[in-house]
Formats: sequence, structure tokens, C-alpha cells
Amino acid sequence: MPSIGLPASVAIKIVSDAMEQANKVKEKPLFQESIILEDQAFQRILEARSSLLSTPPHAQGIRQEQVAREFAKLLKSRDSEKNDNGSQSLVKAVLYLHPNHRAPHPAYLLPILFTSEDQDKGQTDLHVMWQAGLLLLWLLTGGEHRLDELYTIAPWHPPFSQRQQLRSEFLLPESVWKWLEFCLGSYVSLPDSEPLSAETSIQLLKAADKPSEDVHDEIRIKDIRFNVDGSWELGGSKPQEDMDYLHELKVRLVQLTETPDFKRLYQNGLTLIEDGPTFDKVSRELAERLREIRLAAQKGESNLSGGGADDIALFPEFTIPYWSKRGLQNFVRETGVAILAGLTPRELPRVVPAVRSIHRKGLRLLVNEATLILPDPRSPSKRPWPTTAFSFCIRKPYSSIIELGLAEELTRRMKRSGGVGEWRFLTSLSWYRFTYPSWGSFSVAICSDIVDTFIWDWLRGRIQHLFIVAFNRDIELFDQMTWTRAYELFANVAMVNHGTTGGTLAWTPKSEHSKELFRVHGSNKGISVTVALPISSLADQQKAGLKNSVANAQGEWQKVIDNVLQKPPEKFKTPPPGYERKG
Repeated sequence: MPSIGLPASVAIKIVSDAMEQANKVKEKPLFQESIILEDQAFQRILEARSSLLSTPPHAQGIRQEQVAREFAKLLKSRDSEKNDNGSQSLVKAVLYLHPNHRAPHPAYLLPILFTSEDQDKGQTDLHVMWQAGLLLLWLLTGGEHRLDELYTIAPWHPPFSQRQQLRSEFLLPESVWKWLEFCLGSYVSLPDSEPLSAETSIQLLKAADKPSEDVHDEIRIKDIRFNVDGSWELGGSKPQEDMDYLHELKVRLVQLTETPDFKRLYQNGLTLIEDGPTFDKVSRELAERLREIRLAAQKGESNLSGGGADDIALFPEFTIPYWSKRGLQNFVRETGVAILAGLTPRELPRVVPAVRSIHRKGLRLLVNEATLILPDPRSPSKRPWPTTAFSFCIRKPYSSIIELGLAEELTRRMKRSGGVGEWRFLTSLSWYRFTYPSWGSFSVAICSDIVDTFIWDWLRGRIQHLFIVAFNRDIELFDQMTWTRAYELFANVAMVNHGTTGGTLAWTPKSEHSKELFRVHGSNKGISVTVALPISSLADQQKAGLKNSVANAQGEWQKVIDNVLQKPPEKFKTPPPGYERKG
């Protein structure tokens, strides 16, 4: 079975409820095998998981709503027996380990190994907290592969404040990371430390992530806000009216022509061959384009008339090997140029580590993701060099026809080779919005996500930019759809498509010919071009454009009635009816 984690709010509540149960009787272990969920909670998690994996392709949007609602009901359920938080406990009991249970992960045993028998007396709280921290990571991941990586050298690992890859993968509130640091960090790893009591730890965890009234939206929307001091936080959907916007955002659109060797990558339908030859051609082209961007950053200029280095570079979907993320992170650290790149599909790790016999049976899941890597948001004169790189993995929320066809073909090849099971693409429950100093707010879509009907009403009035990475063949349809989204959201839209089909473009909601910033058609064209997306003027128009347009319309009527000279037309179009700036 592939590793599929739970939403953070659900995982946190299970851990806090399990700690309360374990705290009633000392020395009960907090392992996944020892926790018994309440019947209703177990059934809802089972229904949500079943819906996540078995919904037919044409009902994916309905599926996402069902899964989010099941988890929201789980967090907001009410019963005659309530805990201190006012909600029903999700955990029925915490049991002692039975001899038939699977042995716990070795990481659970570290506190015992690093404390003597005398020190171990009175250290029960420390052990419970340690186990609770590992349990939370296991619930978020759905397997043990993150526990394998947690202590690569020694128990005194780097603090979570420095583990940006882990933080961006799980997207937890800062208070939960501090709680994890108490549970797993050096503070409780040292035998001479004063341990935090289990009772206090439970209260800290409860206070860290209380479900709000709009918990359904919290599951569907991941709102990430960067601060001017170089940090970032989850949540914070309040408008930033005092933001000092750039005049324009310089976006490098990189339309690659080479692709991975898909025949080699998926040739036997059993093992994805992610070796060097599979990516030789696309890796060479990628290196050449990155070299161009690096040189431009060193000179402080782009290929845009008027100069100025690129702010962000976009690369198409289904193109960059997953293991290239580390190299892209180093590139962002060195240059300060953000990267948004579509990755080749990868297989999710399995709960039980895969061997040849296990690989031949069971459900296997692929994911289609893009990586967004942002530099330290402080100005170049104030941030350190090399700068910090913040990496986020954005999973596609809807499977395209191409993805569904690939899964069907891999399943056919598996069965032809004697395997039992099937391949599927696992989609995300969440959509992402980022707020970055001086850029404003933006969101990311992967190819066919732009036809989704759920998210656009929520994003309307909340972003200045929509970035799209694509590998799309229907160029004319995407021309129309992207402009529709640009006007509907009243935001800039920049899309990079693969060079085999062309269709890379950029729109801004201006009038007449000014709306088209860049567009290229034609197959097998490799390009690397910078476009300037307006920010400060667009933000002003988002705030007051509707009012100004009404005043202009009033002036037109005045001209008709009184023959008064009319003002020149606005550069930007009138915002769509009902548009309201929200964040």
C-alpha cells in the first residue's frame, strides 16, 4: 500500500487525543499499532480514503469536496462525551503492544538507549512526548520513510527551523513545529534536560491547531505568507494593504524542446528507470537555460529591454527529473532567482518498503507535481549570500487525460508481466496561494487545472498573478482559457508550455492589444524570454478600478448629454462585475 498521509488538522487531533488516553495510564506506548480510533472516526477516515482512491476520473471535483467534508465533519463532530476542546475524541483507547504486533520503528527506542536505568525513572513523560512527535510525522506521511531520514547522523538533528524541506512538505503552523522541537529536538534528547510534562505538551498541541469554523476551506486551501524578515507562515489570508509592490515582476518563460526518454522511463511498467540516460537530453538543455539565467543575474539584467534581473523562471510540466530539485535549490540560493518547474511523475513510497515480489502486486500511485523554490524575501542588500531557498511541492489536484492514459498503460503492462494490481495518479486535496513581499499574491496551476471550477471564485480578488506550467497540445483552447482566467481573476497570467507544441504566453487584464504581453505558436521551438508583469498599477486597479470605471461611464453619458470632452480610456480593463479585492 502506498504511503498516503492525513491532513494536518486530523493528524494533530489524533495525536493530542492519543496523548490524553496514554496519560491516564502511565507507560502505555504511543505507536501506530497501539492506538484504537473511535468507530465513527475510523469509518469517516476510511470513507475519505476510499473516496480519494476509488472515485472515477469524471467525478474528481466531487470527490475532493466529499473527502474535505468527511475530514471537516471528523474535526467538528459533537457528542455527549466531549473533551476539553469541546469536540469528540477521535481515539477510543491506547493499548499495550501485543507480541503479535509489528516491532516499532527503531527511532521510537532512542530515548531508552540514551538514558540509564536511574535516569529512566521519572522520564515517562519524555518518552511519551518523543513517541507522540514520531507518531505525528508518521500520520502526516502515511509511512515510516520520513522516520528513516530524521536522524541521519545522530539524535541531535538540525533544528526544525532549519529543515525547510520538511517544513514545506508538511505545512504545519509554527507552534506545531515548536512542539515537535520539544518532542524530538536536542532539548529533550539530552538526559540532563528538564523535560516538558506530558500534560503541558497536550495543552500546547491542542492550542497549536484548533479547527476553525472554515476548517473545510483550510483543508482545500493552503495559504502561505512570506514575511519581510525572511520567514514564512501558514495562514494569514488578511489583505496586505501596506505592501510595497514592485513596479513590475520580471518572469523568465523557458520553453524547452527536449523531453525525458519516456520509453525508457516507463518501459516495463514495473520499475521506473530514473537513471542518467533517461534525462540526458533534457538535462543538457536545462543546464544551458540555467546558465543563461545565472549570467543575467550576475550582470543584474535580463533579456528584457530596460534591464533588471529576472525575479522568477518558469519551466514546463512533466519535464524536470524529481531528483534535480536539490540542484535547483542550490541555483536559487546562489542567484536569488525563484524557480517554478514541472517535475516528471514519481511513485509514492510504500508503507512496507518495496522489494521485487511486493512490486508485482498491489496499488501503486504516481503523482504529478511542480516544485516552487523561492529565495529569501529580503532585499538582496539585506539577505545573506548564498541566500536561503524555500522549496514547496505542489501536487496536481486533477488528473488529466494524458495521466489517466499513462496509468492505464502501466497497469496493462503490469498484468501482462504477471503482476496483480493497478497504477493510478493520486491527486491533491489542496490548492496553494502564496503571498511574497513586493510581488503580491500568486497561485500555481499545472496544465489542465485551469479548467477546474472550484478554485477560481475563491481566488478572485485574492491574487495578482497566476503561474501555469503545462505540457498541452490544444494550444487554441488554452489561449482562450488563460485569457478567461486572467480577466475573471483580474490578474496577470503567465504560462509556459513545452516546446514540442508551443503555446507559451503571458496576459495582463489591460485593454485592447496591451493585454497580450507575449505569445508564441509553432512546434519544436525552444525559447527563453523575460516578460514584465505589472504589479503596482494592477494592484491599484484591483482596489479602485470598478469605482473608476463607473466614473468613466458617467463621463461618457455626460459627453452624450452635455457634449463635454471625454477623458482618455483607462489602460486596464474594467474589473468584471462583482469583483472585490479581498487579499
